[in-house]
Amino acid sequence: MVVSLVKDLYFDFNVTHLLEKLRDSHGIDLSYSTLYRWCREEKLVKAPRRTRRKPKKARPRMRREGYEAKDRVERSFRTIQDRLIPEMRINGIKSMKEANFYLKNTFIREYWNKKNVIPPVDPETAFLELSDEIDLDEICAFKFDRKTAKDQTISWKGKKYPVSSEFLPDLRGFNANIRVLLNGDMRIFVMGRKIESEGLTKPVKEPFKPKEDTDFDKAMRTFYFRYVNQIYCELREHLATGKVLDMEKVLRKPSG
Repeated sequence: MVVSLVKDLYFDFNVTHLLEKLRDSHGIDLSYSTLYRWCREEKLVKAPRRTRRKPKKARPRMRREGYEAKDRVERSFRTIQDRLIPEMRINGIKSMKEANFYLKNTFIREYWNKKNVIPPVDPETAFLELSDEIDLDEICAFKFDRKTAKDQTISWKGKKYPVSSEFLPDLRGFNANIRVLLNGDMRIFVMGRKIESEGLTKPVKEPFKPKEDTDFDKAMRTFYFRYVNQIYCELREHLATGKVLDMEKVLRKPSG
């Protein structure tokens, strides 16, 4: 009877979950070893892998604050994931809406809170109020580092921000810390101190406009053009006929 139940309904249950399900829903009370042996004989559970592992060198385990709480959360998640999926299959849940309703009103309330939740020794809350010296905006901000240029400015998103302070007028070469808050505001810190600064926009370059030619410019352009044209003509004649090219004579020759 037990084997048929497991094959028909509880084929994806682990042994501990199956033991509780048989006792609570069907009134069948078995020991863990007996149920595990039956499932092994019917190949309903996988046999444990027994392999020789090389002994690892023991290393001191660093204990961090909240380490035990993190372990409990990870174990709880594995337990929920292992039990919730088979329970949803048995109850015929196939949509996200039904799954959320079952998780909130049945699984957590009827199973998790009754069997896995341990009441605290001290019922009072362990949370402490933050002091006024702690600024959550700066703790949750995005931080970027910039180096102060020779003109005592830092660049950020196409703008330059002047960096100067009363406690240290010359901040060239110092590292500046830019903190961008979640609301988009920006703060600048140098050596742990806040710097008040406003962005300087880059000057817009005006398009190039050629100057209007004066009468003198026009006369000089005409004069040089005549000389260049005369030199070009004498050079062509020299290349064609082999005539000796006398540059002094060419330059002294009046242009017609």
